[in-house]
Amino acid sequence: MQSESGVGRRRHVGRRTVLVAAGSLLGGSGALLAGCSAGAPPQPPPVTPTAAVSIPAGGVTLAKLGFSHGPVGQWSLPASVTLGRRIDQPNQLTFEVLSPPPAEVLAYLVDALPRAGFTVTGVRLEAPGHALLATGHGWRGSVVAVEPPAGAPSTMVTLQQLD
Repeated sequence: MQSESGVGRRRHVGRRTVLVAAGSLLGGSGALLAGCSAGAPPQPPPVTPTAAVSIPAGGVTLAKLGFSHGPVGQWSLPASVTLGRRIDQPNQLTFEVLSPPPAEVLAYLVDALPRAGFTVTGVRLEAPGHALLATGHGWRGSVVAVEPPAGAPSTMVTLQQLD
């Protein structure tokens, strides 16, 4: 293929395309320009190091609480936890924390989740309306305080697998 000035041509050498230019293209001096063609092999995806998971001394993992799906080795709760209703499915976990109180559960998670490789994307620690959002390990978590007009407050946790 010729350049606009008529003095350049392309030569194909293996998987590289070499453009040979002369004369007026670069101020009268000859030059060799080389670049990779579109046929270059794809680069492997970058390797992301896996951060070590750290569970606080006062915590217990979902695995130790009997869950078999989700981030069971990474998501933890205070060791004094008492659970109520629970759903343990391959793509979603939902469970109720009866104790400790919501403020204590949220304070624990704000500290524990980043250590375990989660990113806390939203948090509200004031009552009413304690809440937390986090993502990590292919999961999205939401934690919400349930404070009924009558009865003891509890905390609802839902973990959903990301697509």
